[in-house]
Amino acid sequence: MPKIDPSLINIDNYPCLPYPVENFVYEYGKEVFKVEDNELFCVLCDCKVRSQPKICVILHMTSEEHTQATKRHRQKKIEESDRNRERQQEIRTFHKELCEAFIAAEIPLSKLSHPTLRTFLEKYTKNPIPNQTKLKRLYEKSGGDMSRCDYFFDSN
Repeated sequence: MPKIDPSLINIDNYPCLPYPVENFVYEYGKEVFKVEDNELFCVLCDCKVRSQPKICVILHMTSEEHTQATKRHRQKKIEESDRNRERQQEIRTFHKELCEAFIAAEIPLSKLSHPTLRTFLEKYTKNPIPNQTKLKRLYEKSGGDMSRCDYFFDSN
Protein backbone atom coordinates (compact mmCIF):
# COMPACT_ATOMS: atom_id res chain seq x y z
CA MET A 1 0.00 0.00 0.00
CA PRO A 2 1.48 3.38 -0.97
CA LYS A 3 2.40 5.84 1.76
CA ILE A 4 0.03 8.76 2.12
CA ASP A 5 1.27 12.02 3.56
CA PRO A 6 -1.34 12.90 6.22
CA SER A 7 -0.56 16.61 5.95
CA LEU A 8 -1.89 16.63 2.38
CA ILE A 9 -5.28 15.28 3.39
CA ASN A 10 -7.97 17.38 4.97
CA ILE A 11 -10.07 14.76 6.76
CA ASP A 12 -12.97 17.19 7.15
CA ASN A 13 -13.45 17.26 3.36
CA TYR A 14 -14.27 13.54 3.29
CA PRO A 15 -17.91 12.61 3.63
CA CYS A 16 -18.61 10.65 6.76
CA LEU A 17 -20.67 7.83 5.32
CA PRO A 18 -21.74 5.28 7.90
CA TYR A 19 -19.31 2.38 7.96
CA PRO A 20 -19.73 -0.05 10.86
CA VAL A 21 -16.55 -0.37 12.93
CA GLU A 22 -16.99 -4.17 12.98
CA ASN A 23 -16.32 -4.16 9.24
CA PHE A 24 -12.71 -3.13 9.89
CA VAL A 25 -12.24 -6.16 12.13
CA TYR A 26 -13.76 -8.35 9.41
CA GLU A 27 -11.68 -6.69 6.67
CA TYR A 28 -8.27 -6.64 8.41
CA GLY A 29 -8.66 -9.45 10.95
CA LYS A 30 -8.80 -9.84 14.72
CA GLU A 31 -5.02 -9.72 14.94
CA VAL A 32 -5.08 -6.12 13.69
CA PHE A 33 -8.27 -4.52 15.00
CA LYS A 34 -10.83 -5.06 17.73
CA VAL A 35 -13.91 -3.12 18.79
CA GLU A 36 -14.34 -1.91 22.38
CA ASP A 37 -17.36 0.17 23.35
CA ASN A 38 -18.08 0.75 19.65
CA GLU A 39 -14.61 2.25 19.15
CA LEU A 40 -11.94 0.84 16.87
CA PHE A 41 -8.73 -0.27 18.57
CA CYS A 42 -5.50 -1.29 16.80
CA VAL A 43 -4.19 -4.37 18.57
CA LEU A 44 -0.73 -4.12 17.01
CA CYS A 45 -0.13 -0.47 17.94
CA ASP A 46 -2.12 -0.60 21.17
CA CYS A 47 -4.08 2.56 20.34
CA LYS A 48 -7.54 3.82 19.41
CA VAL A 49 -8.10 4.59 15.75
CA ARG A 50 -10.65 7.05 14.49
CA SER A 51 -12.90 5.05 12.17
CA GLN A 52 -14.96 7.81 10.57
CA PRO A 53 -14.25 8.81 7.87
CA LYS A 54 -12.71 5.60 6.59
CA ILE A 55 -9.61 7.47 5.38
CA CYS A 56 -8.50 7.73 9.04
CA VAL A 57 -8.11 3.96 9.18
CA ILE A 58 -6.21 3.95 5.90
CA LEU A 59 -3.89 6.66 7.21
CA HIS A 60 -3.28 4.65 10.36
CA MET A 61 -2.59 1.47 8.37
CA THR A 62 0.04 3.30 6.29
CA SER A 63 1.68 5.05 9.25
CA GLU A 64 5.26 4.25 10.20
CA GLU A 65 4.19 3.19 13.70
CA HIS A 66 1.71 0.64 12.32
CA THR A 67 4.17 -0.63 9.72
CA GLN A 68 6.79 -1.24 12.43
CA ALA A 69 4.23 -2.91 14.69
CA THR A 70 3.21 -5.21 11.83
CA LYS A 71 6.85 -6.19 11.25
CA ARG A 72 7.30 -6.94 14.98
CA HIS A 73 4.12 -9.02 14.98
CA ARG A 74 5.25 -11.07 11.98
CA GLN A 75 8.68 -11.64 13.53
CA LYS A 76 7.05 -12.72 16.79
CA LYS A 77 4.87 -15.25 14.92
CA ILE A 78 7.94 -16.66 13.13
CA GLU A 79 9.82 -17.02 16.42
CA GLU A 80 6.81 -18.66 18.05
CA SER A 81 6.53 -21.09 15.17
CA ASP A 82 10.23 -21.94 15.49
CA ARG A 83 9.81 -22.54 19.24
CA ASN A 84 6.84 -24.82 18.60
CA ARG A 85 8.81 -26.78 16.02
CA GLU A 86 11.73 -27.15 18.44
CA ARG A 87 9.37 -28.27 21.22
CA GLN A 88 7.79 -30.90 18.96
CA GLN A 89 11.27 -32.19 18.10
CA GLU A 90 12.14 -32.38 21.81
CA ILE A 91 8.98 -34.39 22.47
CA ARG A 92 9.76 -36.80 19.61
CA THR A 93 13.29 -37.27 20.95
CA PHE A 94 11.93 -37.82 24.46
CA HIS A 95 9.51 -40.50 23.22
CA LYS A 96 12.26 -42.33 21.36
CA GLU A 97 14.65 -42.19 24.31
CA LEU A 98 11.89 -43.25 26.73
CA CYS A 99 11.22 -46.25 24.52
CA GLU A 100 14.91 -47.11 24.29
CA ALA A 101 15.35 -46.79 28.07
CA PHE A 102 12.45 -49.16 28.79
CA ILE A 103 13.74 -51.66 26.22
CA ALA A 104 17.30 -51.49 27.60
CA ALA A 105 15.98 -52.07 31.14
CA GLU A 106 13.76 -54.89 29.84
CA ILE A 107 10.59 -53.19 31.06
CA PRO A 108 7.51 -53.81 28.90
CA LEU A 109 6.07 -50.56 27.57
CA SER A 110 2.62 -51.61 28.77
CA LYS A 111 3.84 -50.50 32.22
CA LEU A 112 3.47 -46.91 30.98
CA SER A 113 -0.29 -47.45 31.22
CA HIS A 114 -0.05 -47.65 35.01
CA PRO A 115 -1.64 -44.41 36.31
CA THR A 116 0.95 -43.80 39.05
CA LEU A 117 3.93 -44.22 36.70
CA ARG A 118 2.29 -42.14 33.97
CA THR A 119 1.46 -39.30 36.39
CA PHE A 120 4.97 -39.36 37.84
CA LEU A 121 6.67 -39.25 34.43
CA GLU A 122 4.42 -36.49 33.09
CA LYS A 123 4.89 -34.42 36.24
CA TYR A 124 8.67 -34.52 36.34
CA THR A 125 9.53 -34.67 32.63
CA LYS A 126 6.88 -32.09 31.63
CA ASN A 127 6.28 -34.25 28.54
CA PRO A 128 3.13 -36.10 27.50
CA ILE A 129 3.37 -39.88 27.80
CA PRO A 130 1.61 -41.59 24.88
CA ASN A 131 -0.07 -44.98 25.17
CA GLN A 132 1.79 -48.12 24.08
CA THR A 133 0.30 -48.22 20.57
CA LYS A 134 1.12 -44.59 19.82
CA LEU A 135 4.60 -44.98 21.34
CA LYS A 136 5.26 -47.97 19.05
CA ARG A 137 4.18 -45.93 16.01
CA LEU A 138 6.35 -42.97 17.09
CA TYR A 139 9.31 -45.27 17.73
CA GLU A 140 8.99 -46.82 14.26
CA LYS A 141 8.74 -43.37 12.61
CA SER A 142 11.83 -42.17 14.45
CA GLY A 143 13.88 -45.03 13.02
CA GLY A 144 13.99 -47.16 16.18
CA ASP A 145 15.18 -50.77 15.90
CA MET A 146 11.94 -52.78 15.90
CA SER A 147 13.65 -56.15 15.47
CA ARG A 148 14.58 -56.47 19.15
CA CYS A 149 11.52 -55.04 20.80
CA ASP A 150 8.36 -57.02 19.94
CA TYR A 151 8.22 -58.36 23.50
CA PHE A 152 8.36 -54.89 24.97
CA PHE A 153 5.55 -53.59 22.79
CA ASP A 154 3.18 -56.54 23.08
CA SER A 155 3.64 -57.72 26.65
CA ASN A 156 1.08 -56.93 29.36
